[in-house]
Amino acid sequence: MKKHIAIAVLSGLAMLATAGNAVAQVAGSTTLGVTVEEMKNVARGWSAKKTILGHEIYNDNKEKVGTVEDIIIAPDKTVSYVIVEVGGFLGMGGHYVSIPIGHFKEEGDNLILPGATKEVLKGLPTFEYANDHEPQTLKGVVERFNYNPKGGYESVLIESADKLAQVNFPPHMAAEVAKAVATGDQISVVAVAEKSEGDHSVYRLQQLTTAKGEEIVMLKPKPGEQPQPGEQPQPGNVGKIEGVVKYLNYARRGEVNGAVLESGDFVHLGPHGAELVKLAIGQKLLVEGAAATMADGHLVIEHPSAVNGIKIR
Repeated sequence: MKKHIAIAVLSGLAMLATAGNAVAQVAGSTTLGVTVEEMKNVARGWSAKKTILGHEIYNDNKEKVGTVEDIIIAPDKTVSYVIVEVGGFLGMGGHYVSIPIGHFKEEGDNLILPGATKEVLKGLPTFEYANDHEPQTLKGVVERFNYNPKGGYESVLIESADKLAQVNFPPHMAAEVAKAVATGDQISVVAVAEKSEGDHSVYRLQQLTTAKGEEIVMLKPKPGEQPQPGEQPQPGNVGKIEGVVKYLNYARRGEVNGAVLESGDFVHLGPHGAELVKLAIGQKLLVEGAAATMADGHLVIEHPSAVNGIKIR
């Protein structure tokens, strides 16, 4: 769960104050910071880190009813809301709800939510973050394509706002996307953010606009029609591949799962195998296993038996 610890900003602003006239003027008449007296009042308030986040919530009957997951400041900045995961302690299905912070009271080290009965909690609407599942528009330059385990394209990696973004597309659309997009192209995509297990953002592609203005919509297969993957690699029997890692390859959730060598050959290890080998750009690899030939003529080893002497499977 993301931590929007907005209340902690108050502490940062308080530190801007100095003894005496603890305010700063910016943009003409705007006052930034607090006075010494105001700072004392802030110090006596609730600390998001120490008092609220991660703490359990109790009702009037001293029953545990939830855990604080987050704090949200309303757009008009007048009311703060506590995001609470409720249900588990009362034998209900867990879900998130938002409750105005003014509804809570503190008793000793406990946070109390008066009136939080099982019936009331079950009736509260589920809280969801805005834009978590809404399409976003990204513009960027194509860095390269990302491979699936068999060496077919399954996503495009773009540099957007100086950050790497992985945009996954369905297997049956791979050929059309690959035909319309090339490395170095400036493209625009409409995509939905997905959970990432890596160090970059991951999206699900809905629509792509090419450098020439051509629009490609990610259509679903027709009823009864089986999705057709891209070209499959041709079986081979190469015993070993040697080379230097040029690019890292990523699984659909963003984890490192393989490497593209300087020769253009692709080695798929899976996230666990990549972790065992500690894959890194510039690393020399000696890969053992049966290889196949991809559509572009390069080799792919989908199930290596060993890499640099480390058994993978």
